[in-house]
Amino acid sequence: MPFVNIKITKDGATAEQKAQLIQGGTRLLADLPGKNP
Repeated sequence: MPFVNIKITKDGATAEQKAQLIQGGTRLLADLPGKNP
């Protein structure tokens, strides 16, 4: 199972930016052949 760990500082991003990071990581794994996020 793929595992993605994104760490940013508490003050480094807004809640919306954090959500976009999560969506981007999920999309990346979905686009890779044979990977099921």
